[in-house]
Amino acid sequence: GAYLGEVGGRFDHFVSVFIVTKQFDRQIAEIENTELDSQEKTDTIEELERLKAIDHQQNSYIGRIGQTIQPILAPLGFDWKMSVSLLTGMAAKEALSERLKQDRNAEGNLVFTPLIAISLMLFVLIYFPCIATISAIVNESGSWKWGIFVIIYTCVLAWIVSFIVYQTGNFFVGLFS
Repeated sequence: GAYLGEVGGRFDHFVSVFIVTKQFDRQIAEIENTELDSQEKTDTIEELERLKAIDHQQNSYIGRIGQTIQPILAPLGFDWKMSVSLLTGMAAKEALSERLKQDRNAEGNLVFTPLIAISLMLFVLIYFPCIATISAIVNESGSWKWGIFVIIYTCVLAWIVSFIVYQTGNFFVGLFS
C-alpha cells in the first residue's frame, strides 16, 4: 500500500511535469507557424523557453525543497530560487554562480537589488564552506558533534547578519523613498 502510494505520487508528478512541458512545446510550435516577423518570433520563443525552464525548476524535487525553506529565508530578501542555490552551495560554493546568472524572475523583474545582493553575499560568505569541510572537521575532531555544531552555528550566524543588513537596509530605503 505505502509503496504504491509513493510510486503513484511520483508518477502523478511526472505526468504533471510532462503535461506542462507539452503545453509549452505546443505554444512554441504555434508561434513558429504564425506570420510574425522573425525577431518577434525569436523573442517570443525565447521567453516561452525561459518560462518552461522556470516551471521545470519550480516543480522539481529541489525546487519544492527550496519553496519549503523559502519562508525561513524570506526575511533576508531571498526567493525560493536563492534557497535552492544555497542548498546546492552546500555541496560546493561554485554551484551558486550558476544561480547568479539568472537575474530576472518569471515576471521579468530584477531579482537582485543591491540590497538583496549584499544580503546574499554576506550569507554565502558566512555559512559553512561545503560538505567536504564539514567532513574534514568531523575527521579531525573525531566527533560528528563538531560538524553539526559548525553547520548550525554558521547558518544561524549567516542568517542573523543577513537579516540585520537586509532589514536595516529596507528600513532606510523606505525612509528615503
